[in-house]
Order: sequence, then structure tokens, then C-alpha cells
Amino acid sequence: MTMVFMALLATFLGERVSPQAGRRLLLPLLALGAASVVYWRCSGDLRLYGLVQFYPMAALPLMVLLFPARYTGTGGIWAMFAWYGLAKILEAADFPIAARLPVSGHSLKHLAAAAAMACYVSYIAHRRPVLPC
Repeated sequence: MTMVFMALLATFLGERVSPQAGRRLLLPLLALGAASVVYWRCSGDLRLYGLVQFYPMAALPLMVLLFPARYTGTGGIWAMFAWYGLAKILEAADFPIAARLPVSGHSLKHLAAAAAMACYVSYIAHRRPVLPC
């Protein structure tokens, strides 16, 4: 998951802030994502892993709001954020959901996360460059 979040962060930096920044930061961000998992496994400390997982999902909506779009179809991005938010809610409600349904919140979280990625893939497939005025 950290690799996906870091790749998304680099992609959004490239699309919203600076194409050069996105390209330059892709490999360092991917390395940070991998390092956060190794650090967690070796130390038991989840702070870096948590930062790598949650920072991009807080920063991405801000980039969408604060920087101009280079492509059409921002609705697909907002749908991705909504599905991701639902995934986090389902994850947090894992045990109450499992007590009431024949499936856990954790399992439903994965379905919501898959729907989030489907929204992003659809956005990529249908977007068009925004024409300058």
C-alpha cells in the first residue's frame, strides 16, 4: 500500500504542481514507502509507516483544491477520495461490522479500496488535457 500511496503522491505532484517535481520525487518516494515497511518490521514502530500511508491521502485533496488541473475529470479523483474515506471507516468499524454481518469490516475495506482505484483508473482512461484559455 505504501508503494501505491507514494506513486500517487508523485503523480499528483507531477500533474498539479510540477511535472519535473513528480519525476524527480517518484523514486525517492517509492524508496521511502519501502523503507517505512522495513522500519516497521524491524522496530515495531508504526509511525513512519502511518505517515507514509496517511500523509498522501491528506495532501492529495489539498493539491486538487489549491493547484490548477492539467486534465479534465476531477470528479473521478473526488470519487476516489470518497471511496478511500469509506475504506478507512470500514477498517475502523471492523469488529462491529463482523458482529452484525457475515463479513468483516476489513474485508469490506478492501472492496472499497478497490472501488477507489477503479475510480482513479477510470479518471486516467477518460481524462483530456485542459486547454489553455
